[in-house]
Amino acid sequence: EIQEGYKSLAEGVELQDDAIWEPVTAAGGRVARLARTSPLLSIDFRLTSEDANDEAIGSIGAVAPFIVHLDLSKTAITDSGLSVLTETPNLVRLNLSQSAVGDTGLKQLKGLGGLSNRESVYLWKTGATEAGVKKLRQALPNAKVNFK
Repeated sequence: EIQEGYKSLAEGVELQDDAIWEPVTAAGGRVARLARTSPLLSIDFRLTSEDANDEAIGSIGAVAPFIVHLDLSKTAITDSGLSVLTETPNLVRLNLSQSAVGDTGLKQLKGLGGLSNRESVYLWKTGATEAGVKKLRQALPNAKVNFK
């Protein structure tokens, strides 16, 4: 079932040359295809953690339509830095744990086009409150929102 979901996301998406993600790796991000011939990407900034600020994470804009997994845990992303996620229509898994993201940032997540189909959003040890997470869960009833 999971593989079918990814196949569906990849339909009609053209395989891009690896050079397209050079701005992300230059900013400290690690990029991997989900499979050798897949146009879908998994990106994380865990190795650069505190150095991965809003500007560095903004580098994902060039590959945003191809991102399905994004790990921003332990980074310096802020609520305003989440605005780049509006460009990630295929995002399935988002990890914001141990970041400063709070309820203001969660409001941006609710506004994303296909976010209701998200598999999971990780919010452990963030600046989010119970009330903010409750509103996010209501807005994304099909997503697993992990808070505590």
